[in-house]
Amino acid sequence: MTGTDPTQLQGPADLSHCADLVRTADKDRFLSAMTARPEVRESLFALYAFNHEIAKISEVVSEPMLGQIRLQWWRDAIEECFSGTPRRHQVVRALADAIRAGDLPREPFDAAIDAREADLEPSAFQSLDRLTDYARETSGSISRLAANATGATDELDLSAAERIGTAWALLGLMRALPFLFRRRRCPIPLPLLNEAGLSLTDLYEGRPAPALPEAVRAVCRRADAELDQARNRRGYARRGIYGALSLGVLADAYLRQLRRCGYNPFDARMAQPPAWGTWSLMIRALGERF
Repeated sequence: MTGTDPTQLQGPADLSHCADLVRTADKDRFLSAMTARPEVRESLFALYAFNHEIAKISEVVSEPMLGQIRLQWWRDAIEECFSGTPRRHQVVRALADAIRAGDLPREPFDAAIDAREADLEPSAFQSLDRLTDYARETSGSISRLAANATGATDELDLSAAERIGTAWALLGLMRALPFLFRRRRCPIPLPLLNEAGLSLTDLYEGRPAPALPEAVRAVCRRADAELDQARNRRGYARRGIYGALSLGVLADAYLRQLRRCGYNPFDARMAQPPAWGTWSLMIRALGERF
């Protein structure tokens, strides 16, 4: 691993705007980015700040049309980044720098923005495959861009990053179920709900749902399979790109935590950071194993 131990950063004065935003809003990705080479960290922070900006839209707008307007704002902003005329916005300017520095492709940005439309008027996923597609188009696209930013060009490396990002989103959705249920949203696919005999009304009203862990387990199995496929070739990163793949280490930690809690996202232990997650990230960085 190269560079500074993230635990040594003292506060916002040490960080750029994007780095501080990610540290506050997405601590796990912040820690992951800190395992990257110093010269590419700002690009990763810009990508993760962009991800935060588009992911939060559904939570801060009062109606879908307002969300569509914000998503279009970001489409226009990305267009301007690629045309070399970025607008005056701290995250956009940082993104423009990242795009230029890493010669990043346009398509994953568009895919991530388009996929966020599903957040504005959420409907039940009709299959586990469709949920996986959503995870791949959102978080997977961002992780693929992160790999590009670290210099990855081999499609196997880019695909590994995309699969890690996909697994990360699947696990994140399962961990966030208590919050999502309160907002009357359920990312668990309908077939899994039906197999477990789960009622959306019961879930949203906070009634006991003893079969919920079985549905969560099925989604976690898919996340585990994505991680396995990401590591299919070797399980360690090509020199220099570990920072884009290290999120897989933290994904493992959260997967273990879910298993220990019996795949029950309401278990009080889920509120605590997974044991040894950060230390595993640092230790495995020494051998660039993700």
